[in-house]
Amino acid sequence: MDRHRTVNKLSKIIDLLNHHSARSVGKRSVRIRYDYDASRNHEEYTVLNNDIPKESADNIVMWLKENVKTEDMINGIASNCLDLETYNLSKRAA
Repeated sequence: MDRHRTVNKLSKIIDLLNHHSARSVGKRSVRIRYDYDASRNHEEYTVLNNDIPKESADNIVMWLKENVKTEDMINGIASNCLDLETYNLSKRAA
């Protein structure tokens, strides 16, 4: 039996921890919506916190686009929390 799964569309809410790695200010978590559409080959990150300065929000989105793999968002982040420090360390170890 084939256990391979295919994700065509996905929307996911995650909380970013230790987001200072992405040149962002503030100590509390930042809530992000991740949208993925395989048929359009499109993925998008949106910062949902209204109190985050635009520059910090833009830095977070840019960091996520440059560093987080699509398959990690689809399969690997099960707890809906992403600690940027831990994520960076795991990438270096691989």
